[in-house]
Amino acid sequence: MNNASEAIFIFDTEGNLLEVSRKTENLTGYTKDELTHLNIDQLFPKEEIDKVITTFKEGIQKRSWTLKNIPIQKKDGRNISVDITGNTLEYSGKKNMLAIVRDITDRKRFEQCCGVHAATRILAESTLLSETIPKILQAICDNLDWEFGEFWIMESNANVLRLVEIWHKPSVNVPEFDAMNRQIDISSGIGLLGRVFAYKKPIWIADVVCDTSFHRAQIAVQEDLHGALGFPIIIENEILGVFVFLRHKTQPTDDNQLMILDSVGGHIGQFIKRKQAETALDQAHNELDRQSKERTDTLAQVSEVLKNKIIEHNIIVDEVLQENQGQFTQLAEKVRLIPWEAD
Repeated sequence: MNNASEAIFIFDTEGNLLEVSRKTENLTGYTKDELTHLNIDQLFPKEEIDKVITTFKEGIQKRSWTLKNIPIQKKDGRNISVDITGNTLEYSGKKNMLAIVRDITDRKRFEQCCGVHAATRILAESTLLSETIPKILQAICDNLDWEFGEFWIMESNANVLRLVEIWHKPSVNVPEFDAMNRQIDISSGIGLLGRVFAYKKPIWIADVVCDTSFHRAQIAVQEDLHGALGFPIIIENEILGVFVFLRHKTQPTDDNQLMILDSVGGHIGQFIKRKQAETALDQAHNELDRQSKERTDTLAQVSEVLKNKIIEHNIIVDEVLQENQGQFTQLAEKVRLIPWEAD
């Protein structure tokens, strides 16, 4: 067993550890002697214990059990993601449970990196912010195991956050939570959003039920939402917006995911700033076009007025000339008939 490439645990039916492989010591940070004095409920974060115990007991009855993508707690308190496959086993003449535990940290990091690549690819291919945000929300939910996502944009004039977009998986139905979000604005310091706004850094909540500062906790519990994460979009210390993600299950803080999302936030901030600059430039061009058109229209109107005045003047002159033509003719005849006398 000590030569096994995976960590191996042997439990009795009460969950007490009887034997472990050498790989298990490397995985958990405990010595073999320390591990064989532990129970299964001491190996997992407290928010996962009920799930683990229930699955373990069912496994005893069914003779096998499986837990996928679950955190196991190391001796130093850090969590690592693992897959567990268990089967019943005769050990020392008694029925016991053998568990093979596979560290999936590298796989999780790869999946999370895929989320970053998906998000940055969306940014590279998008032109409109309104089309980009829903795709970003979906990419992060799909790749980082979240079920509900929101984007709140900063209203700089009022200094509040206002909801502009929501995305959730088709299996998620949270109408009351959705409706509440669309009716409120968030100020600095209020709830998860307000704290991200105030501190300008990501915040992770393992379970909103246990977090008194999560101001939407009551309705979140009604909708069976527990784990939550918020991270800001910042450029040059200016907060542009906040992303919030929620899931049904509780989830201990994942420092690697926070680091990845901080990077994503930087890319999104640059995208938003660029789009804002492009919008401002388009508006300036449109304003110049409008002013130029106004000047052109004004010149055309003045030209038309002058043209009409000239035409009116010419008509008047023609009329005057026609009215006085007879008088001019008679006067010319008289002048011609006056005899000329030499000196």
